[in-house]
Amino acid sequence: MRFCLVGVANTAVHYAIYIALWFVVPYLVAHLVAASVAMAVSYLLNCYYTFRVAPTLLKFLLYPLSNLTNLALSAAAVYTLVEYAGVDSRIATFAGGVVAVPATFLVSRFVLTRTSLVVGRADGGGQASEEPSSAARRSRSSGNSC
Repeated sequence: MRFCLVGVANTAVHYAIYIALWFVVPYLVAHLVAASVAMAVSYLLNCYYTFRVAPTLLKFLLYPLSNLTNLALSAAAVYTLVEYAGVDSRIATFAGGVVAVPATFLVSRFVLTRTSLVVGRADGGGQASEEPSSAARRSRSSGNSC
């Protein structure tokens, strides 16, 4: 549920930036810039509110990289809806975001709660920690989804 609330806030940030840029740049450029800014906001909100983990430079650098799938899916959806389905570009950006939600949640949870497995964080003895965070355990056990 927290991920969904962050998503709503993130959508508002994205759309506000998108509409502001929509008047001065092509719609796809506006979408990519808005998505990039919204991704940074999403990172901070997901760290502090959704997964309750400390933000780190490493996670910040990995988070956008891991969300390239999200950006590609949403941009492809926006482009397809505008160019082939004739949907207004101001509306298509919402649908693009919806298409990417499931993949975004899974990748975000992995990057923010399991980064130590990816980079081999040393826990004293030089071994990577395989114990998921308490937030990750709660998230898996609660079964909440959007």
